[in-house]
Amino acid sequence: MTVDSARWIILGAGYAGARLARELAADDVDVWATVRDVEQAVELEAASVACIVADFEGEVRQAIDLPKDAIAVLSIPPSRTADHAQTEANAIAWAKAQGATRVIYWSSTSVYGSSEGALVDESVSISPNTAVGRRRAAAEARVEAAAKEAGLELAIIRIVGIYGPHRNMKQRLERGEYVMADGGEVWSNRVHVDDIVSSTRWIAAQASPAGVWLLSDGQYFQVHEMVRWLCEELHFAMPKSVPLASMEPRRRAFWSGNRRIHPKRLLQSGWSPRYPNYALGMRAAWREEEGGQE
Repeated sequence: MTVDSARWIILGAGYAGARLARELAADDVDVWATVRDVEQAVELEAASVACIVADFEGEVRQAIDLPKDAIAVLSIPPSRTADHAQTEANAIAWAKAQGATRVIYWSSTSVYGSSEGALVDESVSISPNTAVGRRRAAAEARVEAAAKEAGLELAIIRIVGIYGPHRNMKQRLERGEYVMADGGEVWSNRVHVDDIVSSTRWIAAQASPAGVWLLSDGQYFQVHEMVRWLCEELHFAMPKSVPLASMEPRRRAFWSGNRRIHPKRLLQSGWSPRYPNYALGMRAAWREEEGGQE
């Protein structure tokens, strides 16, 4: 099977998954997507993406008309409770029944915990230190077990902070909702949603895609540097800074990352991001929001 002749199943077509599904359909690739509600299905089917409504929290009986040798992209985030611990296994088993032979799982670099600013590549062991990271690590383990049981090849992509059109801090800065912790003096990383799409297709085309891949645009920076650039570009005042300890746990988890992610395997394989830094990517996102063409 070559990636050009492959069929794709997007399990959980949210922000990035829907973007991938639309691009594949625009390239005349056979693609199915699962979504959580009918409204999402209607939007994607308007872009020639075939859909079913399924959340995989229970058994899914519906089958799809898809030839064998499909690539399944699993982008369903782990539940915050233990109530749906079978979601990933249900999704993988269903994808196998529809003809999937490989799975690409979108995970998160939160599984690494804090590296205290040190460089992180695929050789570094995971060490989650937040509830979010621990949920992600547990979900990875469930996915690995389910893929092994199903006999499917598995690639795990650990992704940094995602941004793109309508998801890029501009709106939060406009509303005055963005707050920095301890002056924003922690290391961070970003990737444009279109580079999630391109890297996923790239990985799927590799002869040996199995294993872990890190995904970022390759640039790392201290958060206050990006925030200052955004405020200068958008003519906003700098947001206030508060002590990290005063933040609610979910926000604290973000600020406690302090990682410099190096997507070594991807870069060595020959992939390069369309947007190698947030300045290029943010401007492109704003143009798209305003209806401009890339």
